[in-house]
Amino acid sequence: VPVDFETPVPCEASGDIAYDVAISDVSGLQVPKNIVDGSADREFIVTVAHVGGDDTAPVTVTVTAIPESGGSILADLDGDGIFTDPSPFVFPTTDIAAGGSESFSALISVDIGQQTTINWTAAVVAEFDVIVDNNNATATSSVRASGGGGGH
Repeated sequence: VPVDFETPVPCEASGDIAYDVAISDVSGLQVPKNIVDGSADREFIVTVAHVGGDDTAPVTVTVTAIPESGGSILADLDGDGIFTDPSPFVFPTTDIAAGGSESFSALISVDIGQQTTINWTAAVVAEFDVIVDNNNATATSSVRASGGGGGH
């Protein structure tokens, strides 16, 4: 090969950061199946797993709770017993090591005034995530109106 036409072959690490974080569509978003309207003692949990790559993944998790009949859901994100955070619920960025997982949870307050369904969506965002198709999960809760159960 002539000297002027040699192709250099780098043998150094690229330094690129890459990983895969995921929320399981089966168990990654856990919400109450049934909720009594007016309650403030139910919890949701989102679990994010670092399923690929060697780099630590800084992740931001957002959970949205939308009642079909309108209204809002409040959460106690900081655990102080005060329900002031409206949906969407955004958790502080957290680092997840390779092969690890992290759970994010909060108690919610439901005061809608009628029977309805809550549609939940959990999403994780990580800057260098190479597979984003596994970053969301959905679930539903049924809300029943509070009151006497006189039964008809």
